[in-house]
Amino acid sequence: MSLNDGDIAALAERAAARVDGPVDVRIEPDPGNDPYRWGSHYWLVHVRAGEARQVTVRLAAEDTEAEADARLAAAVDGL
Repeated sequence: MSLNDGDIAALAERAAARVDGPVDVRIEPDPGNDPYRWGSHYWLVHVRAGEARQVTVRLAAEDTEAEADARLAAAVDGL
């Protein structure tokens, strides 16, 4: 089963909850991905904590939920 927009949003929300203080999360389709073409879908998840602390994680539809969650958790660990 592949990840979809709702799954990515839920995973990003879970990652944001791991960060202390105010957090801004932005999700966008990977600029190299054509949403009207068959094939892999990708998202860029941007998590910002404060003015200068930001991480970006690229997630693929083929990722498992556990893989995507682990990558997001590792990325926000330092924020």
